[in-house]
Amino acid sequence: MTARSATVGREPSEALVAARVAQLKGAPTVLELPSDLTRPATQDRTGARLTFVLSNRAESACARLAADCSVSRATVLLTAWSLVLARRAGVEDLLLGYTLDGPRLVPVRCLLTEATSARAYVGGIASALAEAGDVGVDELRAGLEFSDDPRRTPLVQFVADVRGKDLPELAVGEGVSPFDASLVLRRWAPRAELALDYATSVLLPSEAAALTDSLDATLVELLDSLDEPLEAVRTISQAQRARLALIRNGPRCDSSDDVWRMVAAVARSRPDAEAVSGADLARPLSYADLVSAVERLAAVLAEAGVGVGVNVLIAHARSARELVSVLAVLRCGGTYVAFDAGAPDDRLQRMFSAANPSAIVGDPVMADRISRLCPSPCATVIAPDPLDAGGTGLAVPPLPPVDPDRAAYITFTSGSTGTPKAVRIPHRAVVRLVRDPDHVRCGPGERMLRFAPLAFDASTLELFAPLANGAAVEVIPHELPSSGELAAFIEERGVTVLWLTAGLFRLMVDLTPHAFAGVRQVLTGGDVVPPEQVRRLLERFPGIRVTNGYGPTENTTFSTVHHLDDPSAVESPLPIGRPIAGTGLLILDRTGREVPPGGVGELYVTGAGLAIDYLGAPEQTRAVFGLPAPDTGERMYRTGDLVRLDAHDLVRFLGRTDHQVKIRGYRIETQEIAARLLEHPLVRDAVVVAVGADASSRRLLAGVVASPEPRLEPALRAHLTRSLPRYAVPALWAIVDRIPLTTNGKVDAGELERTAERLLAERRQR
Repeated sequence: MTARSATVGREPSEALVAARVAQLKGAPTVLELPSDLTRPATQDRTGARLTFVLSNRAESACARLAADCSVSRATVLLTAWSLVLARRAGVEDLLLGYTLDGPRLVPVRCLLTEATSARAYVGGIASALAEAGDVGVDELRAGLEFSDDPRRTPLVQFVADVRGKDLPELAVGEGVSPFDASLVLRRWAPRAELALDYATSVLLPSEAAALTDSLDATLVELLDSLDEPLEAVRTISQAQRARLALIRNGPRCDSSDDVWRMVAAVARSRPDAEAVSGADLARPLSYADLVSAVERLAAVLAEAGVGVGVNVLIAHARSARELVSVLAVLRCGGTYVAFDAGAPDDRLQRMFSAANPSAIVGDPVMADRISRLCPSPCATVIAPDPLDAGGTGLAVPPLPPVDPDRAAYITFTSGSTGTPKAVRIPHRAVVRLVRDPDHVRCGPGERMLRFAPLAFDASTLELFAPLANGAAVEVIPHELPSSGELAAFIEERGVTVLWLTAGLFRLMVDLTPHAFAGVRQVLTGGDVVPPEQVRRLLERFPGIRVTNGYGPTENTTFSTVHHLDDPSAVESPLPIGRPIAGTGLLILDRTGREVPPGGVGELYVTGAGLAIDYLGAPEQTRAVFGLPAPDTGERMYRTGDLVRLDAHDLVRFLGRTDHQVKIRGYRIETQEIAARLLEHPLVRDAVVVAVGADASSRRLLAGVVASPEPRLEPALRAHLTRSLPRYAVPALWAIVDRIPLTTNGKVDAGELERTAERLLAERRQR
């Protein structure tokens, strides 16, 4: 059967066609289920057939629903089929093909109004069937003015044929499927037997089987929830619930400890083992040296008033001294505050106002500058050389009680209001990240690179994973190195484990792959990780492990990881994987309910890794931590990331629900930048978008509607630099008369990029 032959039959009148066109104006013309397969440019229509029988419960439910709602069993099947597809595609408006006697294929519009009852939805499908009449797809094509896509059949891609007919047996590759998937009723008696015909380029066999499994479960759910809101019908079978439970519960982890006690325990068992090397040290610190240096500094900090609950600014460049200062604050029971010292003073003042520090520890120059930006006077402690064993004459303070919920550090994320958010991370969250981790090699014999800025939460892993497990930390000098200098350091120092942003990972593999010769694991993330570079690295160095790590700051560095050891297992795009220990994942729709495996939804995380709050911002805290988990009521963090669970129970990242983007690993909310631009007196309108094909080429682009002025762009750059970090200042600028929009009413990023490139070329020619 072809798509054309499915729509022949008696011809409807022009008036009927016109009326139907008017009804369908604005209806979606593409329904695409997420899949592990990549749809080819020209659709392969090789077909397969999966024949199945409804369970006794589902068959009985179908008959009872038909009787209770005064509709046919065929209408009930179409209702359940539409829900199965809608839940997976994450849509509330879809067109399905329905085959009438003739045969004629007509589009049926299915509108899911979640607040109405399931009974009302069944009635709505019956009404939509009646409205469809016998106006087929071919008659509607010209009137609806949609362009044909060679990868898809026009207007409808999913079909229900519930007339009841015998079908020949069909194996994979023996037939052609004109549609992405067709649900076909073969017979009602003696058992309800159906078939799912599907294109093998669209669905995997396991994905097709999951659809039939869900259809069976949905019929029972509809009956059980007939007078409840439609959102209660989840289309999730028991087998699928078991799959969701695997990521929801996650591996267990004991997080009832504090960070300093873990490091001290390693020092007691391995006092002479090397702990830290850095350019500011005359020789490496052993674990015994490290404990001694930390306790001497802790005594000075305690004398300055640092104790439990006191916030302390770390005014150091990256160095061994920075590491010792961080541990000394934790040894006192305090909370260290990480920040980007290169940020403008205005931004730092807002950050420090949110953190309200009581003390500063660092080097004299930075500490002096920072102290002048604090909202109130702070005690200042200048960190000594960690190898200077001279006595301070001060008693080492007693260890504070173990409190896993006490804040270990404060770091900052951007905010759409322009005010940085102070994220408080508790000890339990760090312990969960570094206690006996399966996601990173950090035991005795490993040497981990210390490279990320302290303000970047990857530093949490670099600092504490090795020291809590007996490895050594190799601190690279604070000057930002080139890829060649970084490669030389990795080789010279024998680094075996390192974390790189996705963009830097790509650059290193392209320019200095030899740097990884002695590396056993490279962790990367912060943006979309480039599969080609992962594949090349694994091919060149068998035995190396590449780990794609995903996680928001509010869930302490990593929420999920995906390990890659074999180049043949590299996919494009890479999954973000499975939850690490102490972490649970839920994928929810807009109503806050779970979606089926394979379905598109927003990722929420639970577990010990969650931040305490945004300090001093209860409304922002409630916005992302305030929704309790369905069924259990446990605390969740709303990531704003769209994901799905694939056929291998790996989580796949699909995009953002808001305007937040990642540039070189930094999380940026474009609305904050646009808000700052709008403060400039010459700017009438502004948008900021991310452009570029991948992590290494992604750049920020500002589209600005403004009065024409010479040197406007430099003035706007300077305006932003006064209030935003350098990485948040757009690299591309398009000064336009109006913000261009696509036909869907969205900002046309492609048009803005072309304008920006044209303006840049014109400037170069002058």
